[in-house]
Amino acid sequence: LEEKFVGRAVFEGKFLKITPKEAIMESHTALEPLNNLKIWLDIEALGEKNDDNHVYGKVVEYKTDRDDHYYVRFTSVPPNIQSYFKTLASENT
Repeated sequence: LEEKFVGRAVFEGKFLKITPKEAIMESHTALEPLNNLKIWLDIEALGEKNDDNHVYGKVVEYKTDRDDHYYVRFTSVPPNIQSYFKTLASENT
């Protein structure tokens, strides 16, 4: 996102750890703290791929020995994805 508008940069990444409010994401594209992200999710459990399968998040500074790991705090998550994230988090505890 650029200010309040969706930017043009598109890149791939994956969640390594996820809760309903935040995640650790791996991306080979360099991200800066406070970058706003619109994250499209390719998740079979959510049904068809469509534009509704996305969340918004903000990169939060994350100290790690890996340059390609980022801490992302979600700022907007639709209810169906929120419940999916809760299910994932409970399976990983």
